[in-house]
Amino acid sequence: MILRSIHKQFNLTLYANYLLIGYAFFLPISPKISSVLMIFIALFTFTSENLKERFSHAIKDKIVIAFITFYLMHILWLFGSEHLHEAFLKIKDFKYILYILIVMMVLQKEFISKILTAFLLAMLFSESMSYCMYFNIHPPFLYLHQDSGINVPFMLSYTQYAAVLSISMGLILYTLNNKHMNKYFKLLYTIFFVSASVNLFIIGSRIGYILYLISIATVLFSIYKNNLLKASFLTLLLVSIGYTAAFKYGETFTERSAQIVDNFQLIFDNDLSTDLGVRAGYYLYALQVFKYSPVFGVGTGDHIAVTEQQILAAEKDPKNLNELLYALKSGHNASLHSEYLDTLTQFGIVGLMIFLNIFYQIFKYQQSNLKLRVIQLIFLTSMLFFSIGSVIFIARDVGAIFVLLIALTLNLKPITPMSVQHSK
Repeated sequence: MILRSIHKQFNLTLYANYLLIGYAFFLPISPKISSVLMIFIALFTFTSENLKERFSHAIKDKIVIAFITFYLMHILWLFGSEHLHEAFLKIKDFKYILYILIVMMVLQKEFISKILTAFLLAMLFSESMSYCMYFNIHPPFLYLHQDSGINVPFMLSYTQYAAVLSISMGLILYTLNNKHMNKYFKLLYTIFFVSASVNLFIIGSRIGYILYLISIATVLFSIYKNNLLKASFLTLLLVSIGYTAAFKYGETFTERSAQIVDNFQLIFDNDLSTDLGVRAGYYLYALQVFKYSPVFGVGTGDHIAVTEQQILAAEKDPKNLNELLYALKSGHNASLHSEYLDTLTQFGIVGLMIFLNIFYQIFKYQQSNLKLRVIQLIFLTSMLFFSIGSVIFIARDVGAIFVLLIALTLNLKPITPMSVQHSK
């Protein structure tokens, strides 16, 4: 009877890990399906008999603590919030941050590569659908976000898609470094890397263009950390080839890059009506909001209304005013287009330190497996830059993938039938 119970509990763990493979696949494609899968994963996790042992190990991990603290901050700062409806919705939407605890509690080491492969296959599928949109091909039985951005099939914006795609390219590039890989798989991954590079340059995300450089540099400097000259040369070579080809053959890349210079000139002329101008305007006015409450911020969800009031009081140009306010009209999902600004205005310096602590703990984490360490470093460098001009957690497209893939890199406690028996 005891052995049967042990076998049953161990099977629940296996089922949860198989579901994690499906969760990783659907995460970049269908948030609804991935959310349903996570419900079952959590159910299998919390019905395991060695729950206390797993929880005790996971809750001590400093990266897990950093993510949970960031989430709890949104709850604690409710006491200073005036827009409670928006704040509660934000807390509800951000609950996926806590999935890092569930994943670490149930994850088995032998499933990590399978889960990563499922995620990359999902990105390959997304990329294929992006090309279908580019060539005006409409696959049957699939709903593609035709109005969400240029050639972005499933995510809310090309900025989010470009971020996830660049992270995927970093994983692919590291995989290509495996000298024992079958030559056919190496050819397949090479084609995937090249096609993803092309895809990145035709979707119009300027943040994505820079993340392309950051992701490649992070991987190569991690692989050749003892030979910085070689790392620098290979980074320069790959990035130069990509940018040169994009300039020569990519009309979207050329136009979007040229707009950067024009937008900066307009900013200096006090024209904040462009994409970059709006972001510059948010930095200008959000920092004024920050001065009102620099230590603890204005409270969860209050930053949009307070920043809007600041814009209305100070901005005199009708064109600037219209664009700045238009970009804030997204309900409880409205943001200042920067994770740093959203955090700083809502939670002050204390909140910003809590947010940055996530990356500090990733940076100092002791992970002996080079592949898992490279994943950590890709997210470290990419998300720190990405947060300057976009948000990680609101749209979930990036945030949920960040949480899952970082969870895969944590130091796990082996889960075996014997550990279940000892927990009785």
